[in-house]
Amino acid sequence: MLRRRHRNTGDDTHCVLCQLQVAAFACWHIWKRRNGLIFTGETPSFRSWRAAFVHDLSLLKHRFKPGLVPRFTAWLDSLLYDNCNR
Repeated sequence: MLRRRHRNTGDDTHCVLCQLQVAAFACWHIWKRRNGLIFTGETPSFRSWRAAFVHDLSLLKHRFKPGLVPRFTAWLDSLLYDNCNR
């Protein structure tokens, strides 16, 4: 069974389990894009993957302490920024 392991990084406490959840969400959405291609003929794209990934991560905001929500939201917004169109 997974236990929460915390590392102290300066002023913040960083949850290793949260990193695993982010990686799991990323893999899950890659899998969903693959299934969309195979079963429904959808054309996978990085933008559609990223939008779905960020949407699902945004649903986790309620799990954060109120003081960390603005930082989490800023991080999510930075994921939506498209550096390919510079």
